[in-house]
Amino acid sequence: MSGYRYRYIICFTIIVFLEYLWDFRRSWMYPTSSAFIVYCLPMIGDKKQMTKPQFSASFTAGSLFVNEFIALSDQLISENILEILRNEVKLNHVLSIKSEKARSRVVSEIKKRIKAVDGSFWHFFLECSDPEKYVSLFYVCMKTYALVFDLHFEVVVKRWRILEREISLYDLQMRFDELASQTDTNIGNWTESTRKELIQTYLRMLREAKLLHQTTLIKPNIPNPDFWKYFIHQGDAWFLDACFLTKLDKEALL
Repeated sequence: MSGYRYRYIICFTIIVFLEYLWDFRRSWMYPTSSAFIVYCLPMIGDKKQMTKPQFSASFTAGSLFVNEFIALSDQLISENILEILRNEVKLNHVLSIKSEKARSRVVSEIKKRIKAVDGSFWHFFLECSDPEKYVSLFYVCMKTYALVFDLHFEVVVKRWRILEREISLYDLQMRFDELASQTDTNIGNWTESTRKELIQTYLRMLREAKLLHQTTLIKPNIPNPDFWKYFIHQGDAWFLDACFLTKLDKEALL
């Protein structure tokens, strides 16, 4: 094991240790380290990824894919879901996407999202109400795409916390410029049209999840406490902050 990789593993271990020492209530109400760990885990075995984080632009294939995941409801909890999706590219039995090229692209992103969450998530998803399904699929996108996670917490959540409810293309473009100026990311290689398409797709995700109405940020109307408790039990309490739950909202879930 190289000294470089060894140092990162030691740092990660220290972060996890401190996480468990932290008071539980505070750790899920202010989950900065938890959110960080979500994206540290895949990096432990990949020195290249640690030295040069790669943001994916592939989610322009679609936003939340709500219709596609609902169409796949009978297959989502199958142990053979990835094989079923491979066959779907050729057979088009479920998704009803006419072009095989477009179908292949959509299936590729669906597979990424399925792999990004715990297998039990899909049992939870199938029991959700329709509004809950939309929000939970935004959670999947945040787990799958580091760029969605970054834009949401570095731009949108920060604006919400300072009581700024309007979000504009300019706000998100500024974040892209910040990321592009960092020499250890790949965003500087993207064209302006790619960036704009990514921003539009991200905003469409927010609107579908009912976190955005036109250009105004809103808290989703999901009164079911068991829905929110799922994410706490999964160790992903940061998602409550992503959905603009207040301190009082979170205290009520204790």
